[in-house]
Amino acid sequence: MEDNNLLLNIISEPIPTKSKLLEKKSVKRKHDVVEEKLIDDESTKKKKRHERVKLDLCQGREMKSSKRSSLFANNPTIPHIEDINVEAANEEIFGTASSLDIMPVHPHIISCLKQKFDINRLTNVQEKSIPAILTGQDVIIKSQTGSGKTLAYVIPTIHRIQMIEPLVRRETGPIAIVLVPTKELVQQTYEVFQKLLTSFVRIVCSPLVGGSNRNHEKKRIRRGLNILISTPGRLCDHIDNTQSLSFKNIQFLIFDEADKMLDMGFADAIKKIIQTITKHFDKEKQFQRILLSATPTTALNEFVGINLNTSSLRIDISEEFNEESVITVPKTLKQMFTIVPSKLRFVTLIAFLLKIFHNINNKKAKVLLFLATNDLVRFHYDVINAILNGEKDDDMDEQGDLQFGHLLNQPIKLFRLQGDMTHQERTNVFHEFSKLTRGILLCTNVAARGLDLPSVTWIIQYHPTSPIDYIHRIGRTARLGSIGRSLIFLLPNEAEYVTTLQEKYKMSLKSIAPDDILETLLSSCEKLKQHFETRTVTPKTAEQCASSLHHHFEEYVNGSDERIEQARQAYLSFIRYYASFSREWKYLFHVKNLHRGHVAKSFGLKQLPDESNNHSMNERKGTFASLSKRNKSTTLNENETIDIDDKEQDEESIPPLKVEKKNHFDRAPLSNNFKPRQRFRNFSHISEFGDGLELTTTKSNKKKDKIDEFLEKKRERNTIKRLYGRKKLD
Repeated sequence: MEDNNLLLNIISEPIPTKSKLLEKKSVKRKHDVVEEKLIDDESTKKKKRHERVKLDLCQGREMKSSKRSSLFANNPTIPHIEDINVEAANEEIFGTASSLDIMPVHPHIISCLKQKFDINRLTNVQEKSIPAILTGQDVIIKSQTGSGKTLAYVIPTIHRIQMIEPLVRRETGPIAIVLVPTKELVQQTYEVFQKLLTSFVRIVCSPLVGGSNRNHEKKRIRRGLNILISTPGRLCDHIDNTQSLSFKNIQFLIFDEADKMLDMGFADAIKKIIQTITKHFDKEKQFQRILLSATPTTALNEFVGINLNTSSLRIDISEEFNEESVITVPKTLKQMFTIVPSKLRFVTLIAFLLKIFHNINNKKAKVLLFLATNDLVRFHYDVINAILNGEKDDDMDEQGDLQFGHLLNQPIKLFRLQGDMTHQERTNVFHEFSKLTRGILLCTNVAARGLDLPSVTWIIQYHPTSPIDYIHRIGRTARLGSIGRSLIFLLPNEAEYVTTLQEKYKMSLKSIAPDDILETLLSSCEKLKQHFETRTVTPKTAEQCASSLHHHFEEYVNGSDERIEQARQAYLSFIRYYASFSREWKYLFHVKNLHRGHVAKSFGLKQLPDESNNHSMNERKGTFASLSKRNKSTTLNENETIDIDDKEQDEESIPPLKVEKKNHFDRAPLSNNFKPRQRFRNFSHISEFGDGLELTTTKSNKKKDKIDEFLEKKRERNTIKRLYGRKKLD
């Protein structure tokens, strides 16, 4: 019966008539069939391409908790670092004096400290340094960052200048010179002096920095200045070009962050300054040298002319002064580290920033994010701003103006501070970030020394550097007894860096697992959905959230050619930074230890950039142009640094690994059977018609004449054909 029904159904199907068959056949013309085939092939290609993208993003599987995405696959094993109970070398911030009134300085200075600085007691370094500087002897001050070293020399300097007889006035000329390594520190020190000089209007102070108008500075020097605050490079520039600059009345030469100035290549400039000042003095009359640093050495002291065997005073707040003494950090500073594989670095960074700023009630949350180079600062500034604050995609995106990010309910303000910014831009960033209570400042090492940014709660070191720079970086927080925290990101091959900090520098660091940081992304799972053809996938675990976040990150980076190029330059800059470590640290930071593909993924790149021309256009125009202009003897080995004058402006510009000079027009090699009057030319970049030279020897003119004769006959035949054709038409 079932067979009959089946047969009935088949027979009962309406049979098409002959006219309908003809109609269908007439529609299927030859070119239509070809077009349909092309359309089918194109749709098949799109479908396969879409399936391939899905396979790349989700490994061809649904986002289930039992499956791991490519972001978590094939990562190196994270080594376990035990938390060693290190007895950290700490020092007391505040001294024993209960009041400022016992300080042997002018009463106007004491009242100014109370009213404008809101200071009621001295720190330990100030209490010990001020009386020592007032004696007029050379002084070496070693103390932790954030302990008030700036006021420790500003207060006695102003007190001694205002007591000089006859009274110091503008026309007296420079009395004190303060040398600092960076423009930001020049501005900060100048503002401290200006506040204390409000009661002594006859004493004039002025900053001298590269990037400002040199003619305006010359006018101020001609009118008269008593206290000069400058970088070594800028002061040397005025020594060479400003005739009105005189050092005959100098009594103070102060080196703030002296070790950093030498690291930045200012050794020759400092020597020149000392020699120029010394010319105006005889053996009976000397000026006072004051050196301040958190990490001074005997070689550094001798370099600036301080003889430790003489009556110079040495002040070390932590213990007896010696070169092997342990570097101290504030007791209120909590140090942490996390070991993260390359592929997970960026999503872990975003998760940690979300952990800090998700709590809206936390009104004070200021973060300094340290990166290695200018290109890395630019790239991460744009991407982090897009993810956290929801920057819109640009018009170059073919899919439309997609909304991206908004992972924070309340937008957070981002700033960047780097060496290739103008002086005015850097000053504006410094002041604006100082006024805020919540924000993120992405910066290079230009902000690692001496800067006093108030209320900084977190220091994040995304790219590690030498232990000395590590100490100065974390010194931007926990200042003057406030609470601060720091976190450093390390790769698995860099794990021994923690051991070095613990054993050699007596730093106490606690470990944070990356999984604990990624758990923060669960609070943003609704904003991390991935859209597919017919469904929307909502991540349910921390790993799924991280994979989804990285997917959106890659989509954003690859949304335009401009962002791809920016990510490529950041990747190449990271490789150069990693190759620039000195031989001392190659066992930890070596390019061979990097997995290039995983590093590229951390920048959102889907293809590995070409490293054959590993330097950016900005570096070619900036670093190498300045080198050729100044005729400096520079060695571009990976273990050496560039010696240029404006080091405070582009100290973090790292030279490429290899530089080879090539001519644009390479000559062909001359063979032994070279014949006279024969010319060789490389026409890879120009046309032989534009060059105006013959390609062959003069003997080949006969061949050229034959070719011309053949072409002339061909033109005649074409003319006859045209005329014959016209007669036929007539």
